Amino acid sequence: MELSQIKTQEAKKLKVSVQEMVMADLISIGYSDDDAYTIAYPENIVQNVQLQKANITEILTKSKFKHLCETRREKNASYLSVSNNTDDIELITPEDVAKEVLQAAKMQPIGSKERADLMAKYNDIRNENKKDIADPNNDPVQFFFPIACEKCPLLQTYNEFIAQKNEGKPKGKWIVEVRPDEMQLIMEIAHQDIQQMRNKKIIVP
Repeated sequence: MELSQIKTQEAKKLKVSVQEMVMADLISIGYSDDDAYTIAYPENIVQNVQLQKANITEILTKSKFKHLCETRREKNASYLSVSNNTDDIELITPEDVAKEVLQAAKMQPIGSKERADLMAKYNDIRNENKKDIADPNNDPVQFFFPIACEKCPLLQTYNEFIAQKNEGKPKGKWIVEVRPDEMQLIMEIAHQDIQQMRNKKIIVP
């Protein structure tokens, strides 16, 4: 894997290989160990699964690599700007992984085995993603929570209208704003008035 001179010098300063630094970076931003290894070591894609697993385990168990991951995680945190609230964490999708594998494949010489193997890996990820989408059991269930009464757009718009009407008037003659708990009754009355205006052709439905 060939990176810019800046990244190469950065790896040299850390006294690790470029591949180890890339793998640690990918893991630090949420990539799985397998995907990080595939992208960082594209030349090893020709290895059988057992050998790849053994290599990944060997890398991960090195104390030097563990320390490298922690260092890179701290460094990359400033770029990611991830909140401590887990609700704000953006997960990496299979599409993102597929793009990274495809990008790594394009870096390999045309016609090389490494390029062909990475393209095969890319197709596998894409096909697996299509299966997940096609599986009805994987359909997401969405829940929608009602908006808070005080955030009702109709309430806010009306009260802004009232505030404009109150401008310049003495406080004793202000029109009272609508409370959130009054909205249900107001909508019922307004609905009746709207229907009457439509029946009289005052407004067009």
